Amino acid sequence: MDPNNYRPISVIPVVSKVLEKILYNQLYHYLDDNKLLLGCQSGFRSLHSTLTALLEATDVWSVNIDNGLLNGVVFIDLTKAFDTTDHVILGGRSGSYIVVLIVLKWPNPKM
Repeated sequence: MDPNNYRPISVIPVVSKVLEKILYNQLYHYLDDNKLLLGCQSGFRSLHSTLTALLEATDVWSVNIDNGLLNGVVFIDLTKAFDTTDHVILGGRSGSYIVVLIVLKWPNPKM
């Protein structure tokens, strides 16, 4: 019933989709070649999903239980968390990632 839970549907032009794919490929290969992606990173990676992240987490929990340890788990709903993030602060915290600073200079209608 809350209209904020729905996102508008838009048809992105083909040129934008091609540019997005080129940018994604270059950025992904750079991060992968320089070992900047963690092994537990599941988002936006091929052959990784929330299912693989959940399987890895339950595997670690099972090993902990077998070793007599306790597992403490906190689940947080981060709905629309990126929409509320200050991108300037985000860019400052990832100083080694020059890409963030370049993206901050792109036109952004919300800023």
